[in-house]
Amino acid sequence: KLTEDKNIKELITTYDGEIGVEEKSSFSLSLNKIFPNAHIMGYSNYFELAEAIANEEVLAGYGNEIDFRLTLNNNLNTRQKTSLAVLRNTEDSYVIAIAQKNKSFLYIFNNIINDGFNITADQLIQKYGSI
Repeated sequence: KLTEDKNIKELITTYDGEIGVEEKSSFSLSLNKIFPNAHIMGYSNYFELAEAIANEEVLAGYGNEIDFRLTLNNNLNTRQKTSLAVLRNTEDSYVIAIAQKNKSFLYIFNNIINDGFNITADQLIQKYGSI
């Protein structure tokens, strides 16, 4: 029913239901721009947000892909009730700041850069999750 007679852009800009987000995150600040008519429900962490999605308290959650994947990987019950759709944002730039003495993270991100950023969140977790 959500997509009835609507294209995706119209669906997003006119959706007026509940969308969850981690409180006080950068995602909570940008959510109003993406879903201007949505009712924003704040949660203190990704675990609570994922539970709210799985329990259908909100239609969807908005946030960081890796945080969602890590949360769902650690909670089988919630993962079975939740699907992820990744929105590729071409307007914003993101940066990762790493202390130079943290050799593990420098190694990981130098490899990602050298590979041309051709790695998914799942591959990143699988490859470096134990570091």
